[in-house]
Amino acid sequence: MYQAINVINTKSPERIEGCLNPKTCPCIDLCHPNLSKKSIFNVPYLSHKRKRELIDSRIIDINDISIELPLNPMQRKIVNAIQTNKPYLDKTKLKNFLDSFVYPIYFLDYETYPLAVPIYNKYKTYQQMVFQYSLHIMNKDGILTHKEYLETEKGDPSRNLIEQLSEDIGDTGSVISWNKIFEMGRNQDMARLYPEHAEFLKGVNKRMIDLADFINKEMYIHPDFLGSWSIKNVLPVMVPDLSYQKLKVNKGDQAMLTWWKMVNSKDKKEAKDLLEYCGLDTLAMVKIWERLKSLT
Repeated sequence: MYQAINVINTKSPERIEGCLNPKTCPCIDLCHPNLSKKSIFNVPYLSHKRKRELIDSRIIDINDISIELPLNPMQRKIVNAIQTNKPYLDKTKLKNFLDSFVYPIYFLDYETYPLAVPIYNKYKTYQQMVFQYSLHIMNKDGILTHKEYLETEKGDPSRNLIEQLSEDIGDTGSVISWNKIFEMGRNQDMARLYPEHAEFLKGVNKRMIDLADFINKEMYIHPDFLGSWSIKNVLPVMVPDLSYQKLKVNKGDQAMLTWWKMVNSKDKKEAKDLLEYCGLDTLAMVKIWERLKSLT
């Protein structure tokens, strides 16, 4: 509040520091006018101090970052890829990563809803309720099948979901997700809620691999990723034919609200939109995995 009062009483904005996160800035035209698509804010884990130093030196575009600027190895690879407009590829490392996948390969994605005030037993404040999953299964012979589940009625959505998932996922084979920490965390939550399924859920976690590791562990970095490893930013680069844009439900927060509205009403017509959205999440992983295999 004191900072706000000081800003109000300031006659000119020259000495007011703008935010350093334009991706969520509500006043981007004021704080970051004419911001380059390839700005320094795309370099991940760049410190507050380093950003200020660059801004004070009038360096906003990644192309203006010098070779002398201290960066960690990942940051330097991203900057080099963008500056040269050439992807970075460690073919051996990527091949070893992909070769570690065990068939059948299960591509898994959850959709969840957090309640501030839990309405079901054993839930904690803001604990994610898993209400949906999509599961694409790739067999060794190249045959792809799809399984899915969406809870459409009131009641703890995890109960029936776990039972169906245990039928759809076999005892062997890698389980692939994007940002596996999220899916693993939900499995741990559900194991606590339903101890009778704990062994199954813990077994799934032991077999889980994070597909996004090909970026996070510096195996393949494309300049058009612009420093991001969000699947919604990676997919258009890796698989241009697939897109979330045409879906009625195309974002995670939108899926949460759509489900909550649907499950508390008699009209279930939005179930189709939710299934399409979650289904694309796992199909996107399949297609990105296929694209990565073609690079090796």
